[in-house]
Amino acid sequence: MGLALSAPAVPSVLDWLIPSPVAVVLQVGKWIYNRQAEKEVYYIRVQSTGSTEAEARDQAFRLAVDQAVGSLMVSETEINNGTLNRHDVINYSSGYIHNFEYVNVHRDSDSVTVQMDVWVEKSSIADRLSGTVDSATNIQGYKISESFRSKANQKTAGDTLLENLLSEYPHKAYEHTITSIDYTTSNRKPKMIVNFSAQWRSAYLDSLAEVFANIGIRAKTHVFSQDVWNMQFVRENCVLCKADKFMIENTQTITVLERFRWHVPAVQITLLDRQSNKISEQCGWYDNMIGDSYGNDNLHENNGPGLDFYTDRSVNHAFYIDLTQVDIEKLDQVVLNFTTVTNCKNQK
Repeated sequence: MGLALSAPAVPSVLDWLIPSPVAVVLQVGKWIYNRQAEKEVYYIRVQSTGSTEAEARDQAFRLAVDQAVGSLMVSETEINNGTLNRHDVINYSSGYIHNFEYVNVHRDSDSVTVQMDVWVEKSSIADRLSGTVDSATNIQGYKISESFRSKANQKTAGDTLLENLLSEYPHKAYEHTITSIDYTTSNRKPKMIVNFSAQWRSAYLDSLAEVFANIGIRAKTHVFSQDVWNMQFVRENCVLCKADKFMIENTQTITVLERFRWHVPAVQITLLDRQSNKISEQCGWYDNMIGDSYGNDNLHENNGPGLDFYTDRSVNHAFYIDLTQVDIEKLDQVVLNFTTVTNCKNQK
C-alpha cells in the first residue's frame, strides 16, 4: 500500500473471536496518506459475520465505508388514490474500497467470521482505480475487482438517487398560485382567463443540489477559481450570494438533460363542478418554463455542458379557456397542476 502508518499487530484467535453484532469496528479508523495514490485513504480494522465469506466481507466493507465517509439514506414513497405506487430506500455513500487485507478468518458450520484491515477512498469524478501491485507478475486481481465492484455499486446508488428525484419533474418541481380569474368574449365566444404565477419549489431545488453534492463535486465559487462545473444554481435577488456550482459525471449529466428535454413542463387547468366532477381539462406550455425564451426570464437554461437553475425567478402567465362547450352555470372550481407536454398531447 505504501502507507505512512502501518496496520497494528495481528491479535490472537482468542482476542478476536468473541460474540458480537454482525459487523463491528475493532480499531477506530483514521485518515492516513497513501504515497502510491498520492492522497489520503481511511484505514480501519473491522470484524463481520455472515452465512458465507462473501456476505461477511460485504458487510465489513459497508461498515468501513460508512465509518469513513458516512452515507445518505433516502426513503421515498409515492401514493396515488390510496395505492402504493412506489417505495424506494436508497443508501448512497461517496466512498469505495481502495484496498483490504484479511487478518483472520474463522469458519463454523453455518457462518463465517472475518477480520479485515480495510482502506477506503473518497469518490471523485476524476479518480482512476488502481490495485496494489506487489510485483510485475502479482497484480492481486481480486483486490482490483473489489475496488471496481465497490465503486460501481456506489455509482449505481447515485444514479438511483438522481433518477428518483428527477422522476418528480415537472409535477412536483414548481410552486404556483392562481392570482385572478377574469372573463371576456372573443368573436362572441365566452372565455375564461386564469392568471397565475409559478416558480421553482425551493425544497425541490435544495434536494437537487444535495444530490449533486453527493454524487459529484462542489466547485469553488471565488472569482479566480479554475474549478469546472456543469450544474449551477443562480440566486439573482441576493447581492452577496454566490452561485452553487457542481460537477457531475457525464453519464449523470445526460440523465438530467434528457429528463428536462423529454419531460417538457406544461400547465394543466381543470374545471370542476360543485361535486368535484371534471367539466373540462386543457393544457398549455410557455417558453420561459421550457428554457426557450429569448428574454431573461427563463426558469432554467442550458449552459452548454449542463443546466443553470434560476432559483428566485418567477413567471406570470394568462391561460385562456374557451367556454363555448362548457356549462358555465355548473362551474365551481379551477384547479391548476403541472404535467408534461406529452401528456397534454395524449389527452387530445
